[in-house]
Amino acid sequence: MKKILGLIFILLLITTTQGQTKKIDSLWVMFNETKLSDTVRFNSLDQIFTSGHFYPLDDTTLSIAKLMLNFSQKTSQKKNEARSLHYIARWYHLNSNPLKALEYSLMASQLYEELGEKLKTAYDYDLIANSYYFSYNYAKALEYELKALSIFQEYKETREIALAHSFIANIYKKTGNYNSALEQLHESLNTFKSLNEATTDIDLCYLYIGDVYYLQNKYDLSLEYYSKAVDESLSSMLYSRMGKTFKKLLNYPKATEYCLKTIQLTKANDDKFGAAPDYLCLGEIYFELSKYDKAKQYTDTSLQIAIEYGDAEIKRKCFKNISNIYSKTGYSDSAFHYLILYNAITDSLYNSANNKSFSDVNSEYLLDKKKQEYERSKAIAIEEKKRQELLVYTIAFILLIVLVFSFLLNKRLQLTKQQKHIIEEKNNDILDSIRYAKRIQTSLLPTDKYIERVLTKQDKNNKA
Repeated sequence: MKKILGLIFILLLITTTQGQTKKIDSLWVMFNETKLSDTVRFNSLDQIFTSGHFYPLDDTTLSIAKLMLNFSQKTSQKKNEARSLHYIARWYHLNSNPLKALEYSLMASQLYEELGEKLKTAYDYDLIANSYYFSYNYAKALEYELKALSIFQEYKETREIALAHSFIANIYKKTGNYNSALEQLHESLNTFKSLNEATTDIDLCYLYIGDVYYLQNKYDLSLEYYSKAVDESLSSMLYSRMGKTFKKLLNYPKATEYCLKTIQLTKANDDKFGAAPDYLCLGEIYFELSKYDKAKQYTDTSLQIAIEYGDAEIKRKCFKNISNIYSKTGYSDSAFHYLILYNAITDSLYNSANNKSFSDVNSEYLLDKKKQEYERSKAIAIEEKKRQELLVYTIAFILLIVLVFSFLLNKRLQLTKQQKHIIEEKNNDILDSIRYAKRIQTSLLPTDKYIERVLTKQDKNNKA
């Protein structure tokens, strides 16, 4: 029966994939059809990008987004240009490239501001805040997330308001402002509750509030809020936090119980990396109980996972704990060796943090420079477009003048021909009149022969 169901699932998957591929192909045909409007062609690209056919982190997706950007810029579709910039920023954000995400989200937000698209601007402010947060620039992260929150409140976007409060709380927590973090988390919690949905978000708020109390060393309050989270999908996160908190309260049996529960869940979910902090916690518990063999065993397991997944912070803690274990068991050389490793990785992390802080200024400079380059390229494109329009208008004007002049000249030539024809007709009439008068005159006067005969006769009479 399972095999039959499996075959049916595979057939359905193949059929769906084939149908999706045909749809993508038809959308590409639409985009390449130049007779269609620019808006329709862009929308075909948008559908390809958002179809889910390509894996969201795949380079193909980025290529499509950049094609959308180039096409929207060439066809002067500002709204679609802003949307394309947002897509690219999201892609870089999901690919853990905060600097690039920041570059494109700043351009997108500026364009949305120019277009008066406030709500869409807010989503890009949120993306900018996330980019600054992962670049360790918490002041800028807070500035932009507060801007986003203000717009979300204006448009009554309840869920976005709750998420913004939660993110602001995280920023305050990172900067040690725990009271403000708690205020924001309670705002987030109450907003999520107003949605009247039994969501995971409410339980996450309970966990985050518990985290802040943990950092304030208020472990009883921390446990109180942790215990309110009942969503089973959060069990691993919950048990891990409970284990650490019971350890702080020196309740080692409970701490061990919850750490082992977390490890069991991570194994069931094939989440090896998620177990590293709990192995480390168990190592610390057994160290405090002076059970150094077990302490070393669990710490080594945590270290192996940290090395495999490249978690420098857990490696640092493991080196320190192993050094302490060797020191307690009389292996001073090994203790010194791991202490050197601990100091080396601590210095590395410290220098990395300093470099991050130092690079903030450089990053701001680079972003401003790229922003100026983008503005300059836009200005050049606009100027070029104006020049082309002016050239078109000039040619059209010259053609119009030529047409008018040709029309007037043709009209003048026709008039001249008409006048010439009239003059010729009048001349012919005059000549005809003269000829007619001459004929009349000729008919009235005697002929030369008659006059000669009369004169001859007269001359004869005179002689006689």
